[in-house]
Amino acid sequence: MTHKIKQVFLDICIAKKILTNGSNNRFISFIGLSSILGISIGVMALVVVMSVMNGFHFELKKRILDATSHIEIIGGLDDQTLYKNLESQIKDTSGILAQAPFVSGEALISKKNLNQGVMVSGVDPAKEILVNQIFNRIILGSDTLSEENHEMIIGKDLARILNLSIGDSVNLLIPKLNFSPIGNYPIIKKFTISGIFDAGIYEYDSKLVLVDIKHAQKLFFKNSKNIYSGIKIQITNPDETIIIENKLKKILTRIQINSYNTNWTNRNKNYFAAIQM
Repeated sequence: MTHKIKQVFLDICIAKKILTNGSNNRFISFIGLSSILGISIGVMALVVVMSVMNGFHFELKKRILDATSHIEIIGGLDDQTLYKNLESQIKDTSGILAQAPFVSGEALISKKNLNQGVMVSGVDPAKEILVNQIFNRIILGSDTLSEENHEMIIGKDLARILNLSIGDSVNLLIPKLNFSPIGNYPIIKKFTISGIFDAGIYEYDSKLVLVDIKHAQKLFFKNSKNIYSGIKIQITNPDETIIIENKLKKILTRIQINSYNTNWTNRNKNYFAAIQM
């Protein structure tokens, strides 16, 4: 302890000697103090900027992981035998917490003369809550998606753009044609807004709409109840995404399903690239 105290005093004496240059010239002292002040301000600015960016990166990562799943398996899920086999092997893979099938597709949502392009996600609420936190982000209404009542949950920015509130009705237009003797016409279904969520990310809050998975199957797969767009997967540690993804690739190769993987870093790489810059 005594040795450390002596070392501190020695450092102070050396610093004083360098700053004053061994003289009583005040101009020299002013230059030394100005140098210290300039370096201190520069270091302080650097620390503040790095702290702000690290905090922003942490908050953005948290919001993204709350709104989306860690890994998604897309395509090739129209064979029920292969799907059940894949579901079983995913369940037995270490590091995976939960999985949930989904149906997705692009559509146009409209109310009177207001229209907005959206991404429709057909989900099972009981399973979806296990793979992301979007249902815990609902700020108005309920977290139910009744198949009988044709209910829909939308983001707060979409609600603002279309001036929607709980209980309002909207038309969902699917860009697929129905063929009939009287001509071709697009698929149009009416839904009732049952909930509004706040994911904290504009892309989700303005584009994403949630409906019951059975409705989505009817809209995008012509009433087929055995076809899914993909499977959402939640893992134990998001930092091990690549490791788990490689395990899933081996499973897909082994059971010969024509699917591909995507993860939360790939789907949001533009955000993270901007922060890195």
